[in-house]
Amino acid sequence: MSKINEKPKNRFNTRVVNLLAEKYGFSDRYIKQILSNDRSPIITDQVKKEYKTLINTIEQNLNDHLKQ
Repeated sequence: MSKINEKPKNRFNTRVVNLLAEKYGFSDRYIKQILSNDRSPIITDQVKKEYKTLINTIEQNLNDHLKQ
């Protein structure tokens, strides 16, 4: 039997999650729950926005490095 209600597993950048956890004083697990919409504190939008910004910066740096 397969589980129909199974959620897809989200994979988050560990370094970025740890950085956000340290910055906001939360655990890395709580940050992952915020990013996957399992928790919704007031600060959710700010954490998600900062996560996306950091991921985009990392991807841009990798692309620039590969072009060299």
